Amino acid sequence: ENPPFVSVLGSDATFLHIDPTSSSILDGAAATITTFTTDYDGDTRNATTPDIGADEFTLIPAVNDAGITAIPLGSICPGINNVTVTLKNFGTASLTSATINWKVNGVAQTAYSWTGTLATNATANVVVGTYNFVGATSYMVSATSSLPNGLADGKTVNDTFTTASFQTSLTGTYTVGSGGNFTTITAAVLAANSYGLCGPTVFSFTDATYSGGETFPFTINALTG
Repeated sequence: ENPPFVSVLGSDATFLHIDPTSSSILDGAAATITTFTTDYDGDTRNATTPDIGADEFTLIPAVNDAGITAIPLGSICPGINNVTVTLKNFGTASLTSATINWKVNGVAQTAYSWTGTLATNATANVVVGTYNFVGATSYMVSATSSLPNGLADGKTVNDTFTTASFQTSLTGTYTVGSGGNFTTITAAVLAANSYGLCGPTVFSFTDATYSGGETFPFTINALTG
């Protein structure tokens, strides 16, 4: 981000100070360096979660500020699954409503209108909908909150959370070879070892030979399912 400085004029007392009313991602995001205990104008650095940059600052919380902090999918099987997100109230006002938009691999799904009661810093796991996940397919899920208490979000930097790329656990029959679900035996074994099994799983070999792109030997972990 472009740091939200109060002033970039060298003669100002607030030169290079971060605007405390902003939603800067610099807040508390630096690594601790024990030899640097103060910032450029002598303010004490936070000992465990210092701020990125020259200025150590304290953000002023917004009144209405909701955000998504996690999408706890866990290990899932192919088929229709609930999609759950963790909604947090970052604002100083009690959170009673919010809109949650979510996407799967960049494709927008039906928005969810949440209502309830969350105190400041409280969280709630919210099922925003369902999705039919297919085996041997990579997915990324993202969710964004907006309109806390029906009003503009005071700080948007915490609104969105996106998962890392993931796949379902395996079950059923998967083809292995050119044009198959997995192009190599190595990829099939890696998927099984990485994502586990949901039930009986068969790898059906479709090529006459396998050599290119393979990593020998194949190691199959102890798998249940």
